[in-house]
Amino acid sequence: MNNAARRNCDGQTINQFALLLHAVPRIGDRTIARVLRASITQGFNIDDFLTMSEQIWRADFNLDAKAVEFLVTNRDTLPAVAMEQARLLRNLDVEIITGQSATYPHRIESYDDDMPPILYTRGALPLLTPTPRAFTFTSAISRGHTREALERQEQVANRLIALGGTPVTGHDRPAYQRLALAAQRQRRPSIFVLDRGLLEAMGPSCSLPLFAAARIRDAVFAHERDLAVSPFRLNDHCVGGNNVRRDRLIIALSQVIVAVDVSHEGGMLEHCRKAISCGIPVFVDIRGRAGCKMLADEGGICLEENQDAMANQVLTRLGATI
Repeated sequence: MNNAARRNCDGQTINQFALLLHAVPRIGDRTIARVLRASITQGFNIDDFLTMSEQIWRADFNLDAKAVEFLVTNRDTLPAVAMEQARLLRNLDVEIITGQSATYPHRIESYDDDMPPILYTRGALPLLTPTPRAFTFTSAISRGHTREALERQEQVANRLIALGGTPVTGHDRPAYQRLALAAQRQRRPSIFVLDRGLLEAMGPSCSLPLFAAARIRDAVFAHERDLAVSPFRLNDHCVGGNNVRRDRLIIALSQVIVAVDVSHEGGMLEHCRKAISCGIPVFVDIRGRAGCKMLADEGGICLEENQDAMANQVLTRLGATI
């Protein structure tokens, strides 16, 4: 391995390279991942990359014309921009994890063919490494759910949290919020996956609770207990398919999925199907909508209605997959 490759194997260098790439408009996730992988395998560093020709950027990395134009115009100032971004992250107590890091959650790599190359995180990072006594789970509920569906979700969530489960959830839908509140009531952690940047969701100090109801219990984001994760730049708004990316990440980070009320079509059904194909246990409440019945026929596990039987069922299946 040459000296440049050794430098780029250092986590801090890779992180700074990732921040630099995230500062370039019109560079997508796949391109960022491609450049970061190449920086290690081919042994080039940030300075080497910025002095490459426009032809190499286009031919070898398939960079968009606008991205190439931006790099040509800003190649002298981009390293300072990346360093300033790194300082901001340190001040906010935000850490990033790249796909080249040993701490990148392997469950994302196993589930998501288009895994995000950069994760911005704030809070309790050990939650990304669950143990047999501290597993992760989520509830699958499609839009248009009923109040009864939310009540069934809460019953299951309360039991799984009491058993050591950490819910993986979002922050801007009632079903996701209710899942997080179930954990807060038991003073247990949650993993929040966001559909926007951390600063956009949590304010300029990156410390606000993620939704209004949570502020009843927590004056600030409980970073020592909970974890917020975003694949988006710090100030990114929620646009386009961000919610689809968020839902994929929630499923990928969950060791157990409970399909409480899934529609016969739409993203949630497809996410659960993909989970089944990847060997993630998907438990199905057959009282839910038609999608739940479809999942039960396609490899999902019918959920026991008795709470004790359900708990034993989940733990037994989980133990077989760890």
